[in-house]
Amino acid sequence: MKKPLFLLIILAALITLAWYANVSNNHKFAGASGGAKMREFLLPNLPVNDVRTIRVREANKTVSIIRRDGKWEVAERDGFSASFDKIQRALASMGELKITGKLPLHLKALGDIRVIPPQAPPFDHNGLHVEFLNEKGGTLADFVIGLNVSSSGGATANESFMGGGPGEQRFVRLLSDDNAAKDEYTVWLVGEGLFEFSPEPVEWIDKSFVDVRKLQSATITAPNAADSWVGQRADENSEMKFAESKDGAELDTAKATGLSTLLANPTFTDVLTKDKITPDLMKGAVNVKINTFEGFHYDVEAVEKKDPKAKPDAPGKVLLTYKVSADIAKTRKPEPNEKPEDKKKKDDDFATNVKQLEEKLAKEKAAEGRIFELGSDSVAVIFKKRSEVLRDKNAKSDAQPPAGGAPMLNLPGLPRNVPAPAAAPTPPPTPAPQPQTAPPAAAPAPAKTPVTVTTPPVSAADAKPLPAAPPGTPEIKAPVPVSPPKEEAKPAAPKP
Repeated sequence: MKKPLFLLIILAALITLAWYANVSNNHKFAGASGGAKMREFLLPNLPVNDVRTIRVREANKTVSIIRRDGKWEVAERDGFSASFDKIQRALASMGELKITGKLPLHLKALGDIRVIPPQAPPFDHNGLHVEFLNEKGGTLADFVIGLNVSSSGGATANESFMGGGPGEQRFVRLLSDDNAAKDEYTVWLVGEGLFEFSPEPVEWIDKSFVDVRKLQSATITAPNAADSWVGQRADENSEMKFAESKDGAELDTAKATGLSTLLANPTFTDVLTKDKITPDLMKGAVNVKINTFEGFHYDVEAVEKKDPKAKPDAPGKVLLTYKVSADIAKTRKPEPNEKPEDKKKKDDDFATNVKQLEEKLAKEKAAEGRIFELGSDSVAVIFKKRSEVLRDKNAKSDAQPPAGGAPMLNLPGLPRNVPAPAAAPTPPPTPAPQPQTAPPAAAPAPAKTPVTVTTPPVSAADAKPLPAAPPGTPEIKAPVPVSPPKEEAKPAAPKP
């Protein structure tokens, strides 16, 4: 058969298969004859609980996730903890994976849809090989994930479906199926993208490693002693301040953003293996000693690494390692006059909290000493020098009076720290007025409660009598600045 004719047959088969998959509401396809018999599930008898190893290979990449002593580990990361959620999703997806169609193909056609296990470079026709093994290394499932229906050549099996959306369908070939020895090989079509299966070890590791909660103080020791500084706070709701301030310097929390939440549930990008750790790897590291209100103590070392080929302002990566200890109180001190029913509830809550803290400590202990790779933004504050987190003494503060030095009013019934009206500037001297007829004197006012009033200086020509206060007005002890009366236009003095 000529190659063009063969390709047309394959194309027609794929188009027909896709059409039947779309019109089939029950995801069953009574398609081409031959090969294995049609069924509902791809792996109907998969013993999920017996799986002890998941091995994934693509081209020259391999990852093995192994279960030891009830915990999953990533072999290619020196046994670092694997993500249990990811493993659970991967196994559950295969145990419930439904078939949407099948396609019997000749051996020579399997490479066109990439359902051949990785063999040798350039891996142009190989797919994603997945194996489930039991405790003794026996095979529980062995299959190859190929292209999706809409994919074309020029990409690896995983790369081919990255842009896929709802309704993703993948070709899967079971190597342990009863049709493997036949001339016609059955390729199954399933209605899932199978995104969980990645040949990259970093995709399987548990990305949670340390969680600093309720930070109390952070002592940052830089390679240059003059750049070191200490931040602390009195309680969980207070702002961070300098622990030592002999020169009256203040910590600018805006410049030290992230200090109070330092290493609070962070994630890392990768964990280094032993073969990548050299004696001078952490040379020039910043040391940070952290204490929390829960009694946890962290000793952290971090160094920033930048790619010499990258731009100077390009973000780098941070290598970080830590040690952890904790002083966890085992008993609760009862409160005075505590009722029996309240005591039991508080004792139970205390015991629950102690258990959670002990579990937290055990998890963080298991990862101490490892070297993690993080993004530089996540711990940027610890690389700032003391001079870079000082408060500018010339900066305006909300608690200071506005420009002009106007005092603050703090009278009962008024908001605090309200700036008083600014005093009017002293007017320039004016020529002496010509003699004029004095206005008639005002009638004497009845006796009143004295009122103390402070007014800014005004000229004699602008002085006017103040309005009388009504009877019964209480005396105001604090002086109240009064804005000067607005100058009014005066008629020109008559010429002599």
